[in-house]
Amino acid sequence: MGRFRGVRELLFVVSMAAVASACGTKANPAATCADGTCSDPVFPFCDVDGAVGGTANACIAVTCTVGEVAECRGSAALTCSVGGTSFDEIPCDHGCAPTVGCKACDAGQTVCANGAVSVCDGSGNVASTACALGCFMDQPRCTDIDPSNGLAMYLDMVTNPPDVHIDSTGTVNSDTGELVLTPSQATLMIPSFIAPPSNGGPAIRVYVVRDLVDDTLYLAGSLPVAILASGDITINAPIDSHAGNSVACAGGPGHDAGENPDFSAASGGGGNATSGGAGGGITGDATIAGGAGGAIAGTSDLQPLVGGCDAGSILVFADSSLHYPGSPGGGGLQLSSRTRITVNARIDASGGAGYVTGDQITADTSSLVVSGGGAGGNVLLEAPLIDLNAGANLDARGGSGGQNGAVGFNVGEAGRGSTTATANGIAGGSVVANGNPNISYFGGAGGGGIGRIRINVPNAAVSMQHLPTLVGALSVATLRTR
Repeated sequence: MGRFRGVRELLFVVSMAAVASACGTKANPAATCADGTCSDPVFPFCDVDGAVGGTANACIAVTCTVGEVAECRGSAALTCSVGGTSFDEIPCDHGCAPTVGCKACDAGQTVCANGAVSVCDGSGNVASTACALGCFMDQPRCTDIDPSNGLAMYLDMVTNPPDVHIDSTGTVNSDTGELVLTPSQATLMIPSFIAPPSNGGPAIRVYVVRDLVDDTLYLAGSLPVAILASGDITINAPIDSHAGNSVACAGGPGHDAGENPDFSAASGGGGNATSGGAGGGITGDATIAGGAGGAIAGTSDLQPLVGGCDAGSILVFADSSLHYPGSPGGGGLQLSSRTRITVNARIDASGGAGYVTGDQITADTSSLVVSGGGAGGNVLLEAPLIDLNAGANLDARGGSGGQNGAVGFNVGEAGRGSTTATANGIAGGSVVANGNPNISYFGGAGGGGIGRIRINVPNAAVSMQHLPTLVGALSVATLRTR
């Protein structure tokens, strides 16, 4: 019996070995994918060339980040599928680049799609730039702004403009183009041009920058100013815009007798979006008419770009060589950005207040004269995005007329400058000369008319949710593009 048992055990071992040998040579259809498919859901991906797992035609398990590119297979990108457990072969129209996946374009070409311009270098590597205004209709480029007053050519001329970050106080001279910082007296070199007169307006001083961030900026000179930015414009501190005020629609002149005691009729306020107020005259023993108010002038689109009109000057009867200029109007300012304008502070284009002046050497009361107020100026903002925040204050009010407050004089009341888009500057008060030889008589000067504020944005829609302060005749229009 013991011997028989041993024979049986030997036969069992031999039989099991034969079975094991047979299993080792039998194919497992779930382990390979020579036919391109994997049937086991635990191992769903067919690694055809072994680039992922190291063994060609092996079915493997995958853990990947959705959208990740594993490799290129010819002109297709092997991209992690939804769920992150397998890869999909995505055909590429322009070929495949490792780690990048499908190329946006052929090497050396430029395309615009999905609101961005993609530029392919010689190796097919892609650099993309978002388009603030989307892609152009039929060219592989971004839609660009078309700055008002025909200034696009100057924006295009400067391909690498400087960033201008004013961290103190800057003064712009629109006649020379200089921007001088105080207290350092350093001069910033900014590309600038003089755009010739067009549409019956004056020449314009044009500056081209990339990003502009101001602290405090004063604009002076005889030419209106346009600042064109390829990047953002951020107004964090006041801009005092008094460059390019106009005499074309100035108030009428006042007249001074040049005697002691004196008879002086005041000048009229300047006009812009509304008329200036007339200057007060003298009646009674002497009849001297005050200056007329300046007329309405300019256009709502601020083309041409001009400033507000000056008050009338004052002429002296007794000495034709004496001539006192009227108070200036507010300036003309255009800010155009390819991306965004953010206003957090005041842009002051208000008209100059009327004044009373005299001979500073002798203090002779016969040389006292009364000037009207200058009209408010004009401010134009245009960009794909314009943010008028809580501190924003666009001020184009008219200046109030002057009034002689000297003791012992009979004076007319000063006219107020306009602060509404429908009201003219207020006329100055007249006075009646009553025959007293010891009293001088002065009319009150006229107030200036209000200026204009123009905002150009896509769809002609600008948000006022932060309640900015806007003093001017406001108009909003669709941003022009090219």
